[in-house]
Amino acid sequence: MRTSSLRNWLPIAVLVGGGLLCGVVAVVALGPTLMSAAFGLEPVPTVAPTLAPLTATLTPIPLTPTLPPVTGGVSGRVWRDVCPPGGESTEACVLDATGRFRGNGQREADEPGFGGVTVKIGAGQCPASGQAVAVTGPDGSFRFEDLSPGLYCLSVEVESNPALGTGVWTYPTAVDAQSRAGQTVNVAAGVLAEDINFGWDDSAPPTPPTPTATTTGTITRTPTVTATFTRTVRPTSTRTRTSTPGPTASRTRTATPTYTITRTPTRSMTPTITRTSTVTGTRTATTTLTVTPTGSATATGTATVTTTPTTTSTATPTSTLPPAFGVVIHPTSAAGAGDPAQVVTYTLAVTNTGTSTDSFTVTLGTTFTAVADPDPILNLGGGLSTALTVSVTVPADALAGVVGTTVVTVTSQGDSNLFAAATLDTTVNQTIGVQAAPDTTAITATAGSVVTYTILVTNTGNATDSYTITVNTAGAFVTTISLTSVTGLAPGAGVPIVVQVDIPSGALPGGTHVVTLTFTSLTDASASDIVSLTTTVAIAPNNWRRALLGPPPRARLRAY
Repeated sequence: MRTSSLRNWLPIAVLVGGGLLCGVVAVVALGPTLMSAAFGLEPVPTVAPTLAPLTATLTPIPLTPTLPPVTGGVSGRVWRDVCPPGGESTEACVLDATGRFRGNGQREADEPGFGGVTVKIGAGQCPASGQAVAVTGPDGSFRFEDLSPGLYCLSVEVESNPALGTGVWTYPTAVDAQSRAGQTVNVAAGVLAEDINFGWDDSAPPTPPTPTATTTGTITRTPTVTATFTRTVRPTSTRTRTSTPGPTASRTRTATPTYTITRTPTRSMTPTITRTSTVTGTRTATTTLTVTPTGSATATGTATVTTTPTTTSTATPTSTLPPAFGVVIHPTSAAGAGDPAQVVTYTLAVTNTGTSTDSFTVTLGTTFTAVADPDPILNLGGGLSTALTVSVTVPADALAGVVGTTVVTVTSQGDSNLFAAATLDTTVNQTIGVQAAPDTTAITATAGSVVTYTILVTNTGNATDSYTITVNTAGAFVTTISLTSVTGLAPGAGVPIVVQVDIPSGALPGGTHVVTLTFTSLTDASASDIVSLTTTVAIAPNNWRRALLGPPPRARLRAY
């Protein structure tokens, strides 16, 4: 086969549509013949294409989807709530059931937070937990986000938060047996539930927990008993003589041996007991020993056994501490109002904060008459609450604006030094009233007489008041009134009003004249009273027959 040892490569520009295709180069392998021909060709002029630059302008279209929020959040703070020194008489301090001043459970602007405190959250009512935790910042703040709508429990445990130290919760005050404070929060989509706060007073001693102790005792005794028996055997000796032709004598003697027997038994006892004891005992053993072949003996030995037990005890003592007592009352203050002779009712919540069932005595120190129900409170379980109703009666003669104070004190019967108190302030409402009482409402008198009526106007309200007097008459008689108004009349006070009626001398017998007087309060126009006075013209004593029979007939004149 013939092969070429030389290949030449010639770049050829490829024209497309009469022009040079920009960016395209074709390489063709030519043999020697074509290569020679190619070098003899006319040079091809270089064509430089001119292309208009292409400028692309893209205008982005922003896509801003609007989606409704589907999660919510919770934020709050763990703050240091203490009673400042010297502030016992201020609102920053409250007196608890143990008689100590503590923080008031309300976060003040100058109260710092606790940093490094772990706050737990769980889905559902308290004491739910386990969903997430948050650690408070230096200012005590914490925050949970991306929570699905629903109920959540936020809780703080004292044991797992050494940053809190020793103290008590001031908010919330309801804690469980592990001193764990919890709050239930309803989370809504797109809403951050704020101010879910926890107040801790590290200046107050904690409430002692209820101890639960179990005794488990394991005592191992290993006594060592050593018995030493000394036996002395005295057998009967037997002598045998044999006579032989020679004076040969043979003597056999049984010796008296001494036996010493030492026993060292080991016993192991593992009893379960609740006390340590030392046992010392004496045992006497009688042993019969037969010695063969020459004798028998009876030996009596005495063995003394001394037992000194070794006691190893591991126990958690069972301790029964006295029950803890305590009581709180809510609210610690309340205000109400009532009219004179009205009963104002207050409802208080009494909580047994102790660890056992307790009863409580209710004492009332009051300005107005008051009654508590129930009194006493009997057999209230530890941690439970009950309603206490206090009914205060406003005195019938109490003046407007007077405040009657009732102090309710609930004292533990388990520990009379522990009590809780609430103050109830009852204000007397203003009442308006007027009463007009005439000495008589009707008088009959002869013509030409002057009739006098006296009306006692009394302020039946409980505040000083003034009154207008309106007079209406039905008749032609002249009426005169001593006062046209009453001013500055004190509660319960009265003033007389004199009304005079002049009967004309020519008034016909049987004629009447009615005077109507209306007394109206200037404080309350709806408070008024009306009096009507009726005056009747009487028949003269000499004219009673004429009044009954009429005038006599005229006499006839006779002419003579």
